[in-house]
Amino acid sequence: MDSTQKATWEELRRRARTLQNSLDQCLNKINRLITSTLDNSTTVPGNDVALEKSEVELDHLLDELEQVVMDMSRRHEDRRDIANSTASSTSTLHTLQRQREIANDYRKQVDQVKQRLGGGRARRALLAGGGTRRGSEERDGTHSLLRERGHLDQSHQLIDMTLDQAYAVRQDLDEQRSMLVRSLNVLGHVTQRIPGMNYILRKIGYRRSRDQLILATVVAVCLFILVWYKLG
Repeated sequence: MDSTQKATWEELRRRARTLQNSLDQCLNKINRLITSTLDNSTTVPGNDVALEKSEVELDHLLDELEQVVMDMSRRHEDRRDIANSTASSTSTLHTLQRQREIANDYRKQVDQVKQRLGGGRARRALLAGGGTRRGSEERDGTHSLLRERGHLDQSHQLIDMTLDQAYAVRQDLDEQRSMLVRSLNVLGHVTQRIPGMNYILRKIGYRRSRDQLILATVVAVCLFILVWYKLG
């Protein structure tokens, strides 16, 4: 700062012009880096470091330019070196006002670059975080689908086992039904044959009664003959 305060008006003006050219170059460079680093989805190796260095350089150049403009304002107020300058007081004031406007314009451009840097970094961080969240959500979704599929497979196995048991029970019921049908058929045949069996039983009873009657008659005749023989 001491060297700039001791510099003449012309030296300060030339220094301001040099800083303005450096600022133009730095702004162009940093805008290209922002476009290639933050505005694109692909990351170029080394661009992040170059972007940080350019940002520091941009702040340094702007601070130095504003300091030079302040020194020019002091020179204009003191009028110490104006006598050695080729410019008149009016032209010096016009030059100072112009340098202030230029410095303000650079300040606005730097602020815009800062906003663009902040927005680009926030967007890249958001995309990176969103990609991570999407990847995590996709993995969680895949795991959920696999779990659901496992549950469905288990449910299908249980359903198959239940159906097998139901088929086995149905087969047993069909066999029992067949046995009942056969039993009913046998009972039906027996029922149909009962009247004939009653007739046979009655015939057997009648013959037994007749045989008993014949036997009793024979026994009676034999006893009569035996008694007559003894008495006679």
